[in-house]
Amino acid sequence: MSVTRGKVKVEDGSKVLAVLTPDQQIVYNTRNAAARHEAVNAAARASWTTNEMVFENATFETIANTLSKRYEVNIQFSDDALKQCPVRVSFAGTESLEEVLDVICGVRNATYKIENGHDVLIKGKGC
Repeated sequence: MSVTRGKVKVEDGSKVLAVLTPDQQIVYNTRNAAARHEAVNAAARASWTTNEMVFENATFETIANTLSKRYEVNIQFSDDALKQCPVRVSFAGTESLEEVLDVICGVRNATYKIENGHDVLIKGKGC
């Protein structure tokens, strides 16, 4: 866990492991219940989650791969032909996965379903 702003208390049951302030993180080893403090540049580590996303005629598959990494989800297509459809779209970088999928699927007349919080199935026909 890294802290970019504010103060965060990290506890293990009744034991306080750390009180973190900006640019600090804790690494917790579950095997031996050991916690280690580290100094980090938390804003730099978290910046990838707020970088804008710009896709200029990228394939739907390329966009899906980027979204998979960014939102830590597994994206599958019901029709392989849909993967190759070009999409031109941009996002500020603060949108939720659902907001991004609503736009991208709307552009390609596709639909999506999220299961188990991390499995995404995109349905639609090719271009």
